[in-house]
Amino acid sequence: NDFGVAYDGQTILVVKREAGGSSQGVFPVGKPGSTTGVLAQSINVALCDATATTVNTGASNEFGYCDAATSTITRLPDMGISDVEPAIFNASINKPSAFSSLSVVDTDFEVAPTPFAQAVIGLVVNTTLYNDMQADQGLSGSQVPSFGQVAFANLWSGAYDVTQYWTPLLTPGSASALPLAKTQINIVGRSIGSGTRAAVGLFFNNSPSNKSGKQWAGSNSTPTAGTATGLRSVTSASSSGNVIAQVEACGATSKYCVGILGYEQVPSANVKFVNVEGQSAANARFGQYPVVYEATYQINKTAPGGAAAKALATAFGSAMAKPDNIFAAFNGNGVLALPQNCSGLAYTDWTSAAEKAVCSRVTRGGNSTLVLS
Repeated sequence: NDFGVAYDGQTILVVKREAGGSSQGVFPVGKPGSTTGVLAQSINVALCDATATTVNTGASNEFGYCDAATSTITRLPDMGISDVEPAIFNASINKPSAFSSLSVVDTDFEVAPTPFAQAVIGLVVNTTLYNDMQADQGLSGSQVPSFGQVAFANLWSGAYDVTQYWTPLLTPGSASALPLAKTQINIVGRSIGSGTRAAVGLFFNNSPSNKSGKQWAGSNSTPTAGTATGLRSVTSASSSGNVIAQVEACGATSKYCVGILGYEQVPSANVKFVNVEGQSAANARFGQYPVVYEATYQINKTAPGGAAAKALATAFGSAMAKPDNIFAAFNGNGVLALPQNCSGLAYTDWTSAAEKAVCSRVTRGGNSTLVLS
């Protein structure tokens, strides 16, 4: 605890949502006040006795509300965290059906959503695809093959034409020598509401602002289904772990699988990160790798925990942004500190091991639609 001795000895409940993704750190925080329905189901704290004097059905208490039907206490969160800012989840392409009737604006929060770190997102492929991409691109050994923005955008596009097979990735003239053309391709995405999915959409497909009508294709099968010539399957995994497992299942078989994954994740043996536009994610903090977006935290305007909870949320959020804490948690892999949270006015002033490893020289200014600057 480096965010205040006043919080020593206090109990904090942290819930990480997989299904529903980052939007769970947005809508239940931005639209509080309901004691029923999806908003009240934000956190299932514990079983309760609806007849107990300390927890009355539908009545507010320090833990939340006791649901007589399920005997669970449900609790609205005091704060939430998301991989990208809340406004990105207002778009239908990023908003889960559970929140379809809601719209989040900054005034719904105690203060405007606050950027605290950069999330580096990437593409992973199975061993067979990795090796064939290497050969196709004239690489070998430790040289990492690369996906282009146009290739992946068209591959996952709802307008993808299977009669064209997978030609966007092919080096001209190589189709006769390598099996990349006219083969099955399996895409493992994330469910709507995932910040990883939203960030990948922003970079590869200009979603939600894409004007061409090309949006991501919906799920149609499991990612390991078949090797039929020229066909594609798409699945939406509920978690990063499931993305890894499903791409791993393709392994070194004849199938091609590609998935989306945050660089803070640790892939398995047959799941390998590839470069994007020829750039390595290791150089993201220098502005040389493009799929970088800023995570934010949101504080509930009517936090169930009251003023004390809001104060804790602010202190906790500020601590999350410290380079030392980001370095301790991720060791420079996939999560970067924002420039304004690093010491000094220029990167040459950054002298600590943590700052040298995780401080970014670029920012989107808390707006995912802006270019890195």
